[in-house]
Amino acid sequence: MEQAVAAHILVVDDELAVRRVVGDLLGRLGYLPTCVDGAAEALLACTKQSFRLALVDLSMPGVSGAELVARLRERYSGLPIVVMTGLDRVTAQAQLGLGDSPPVLRKPFSLSELGAVVESLIA
Repeated sequence: MEQAVAAHILVVDDELAVRRVVGDLLGRLGYLPTCVDGAAEALLACTKQSFRLALVDLSMPGVSGAELVARLRERYSGLPIVVMTGLDRVTAQAQLGLGDSPPVLRKPFSLSELGAVVESLIA
């Protein structure tokens, strides 16, 4: 029987505590998280590793999550992206300003909510 290879998932959030919690949750779900604190680190990580999914915080200092989403889409068009935010879905999608907005995962979210959105995008 062939063993499945765990998916690498990029987590981008400027808050260390959020990165740790999300990384831990993804690890519990059997994924391999790479956690970084901003856009520059995220783009660099994408040159070193192929990711199956990116989880991006919407509200970050410097390059915003919305701008990072746009850059990731431009450079890695096949990469599924989920936006994490404390804002409601409508406000978050308005900030993204994209016709085809990525899924929004509202903070705080549970292990089951995270697992469901991740599984739906990489299954």
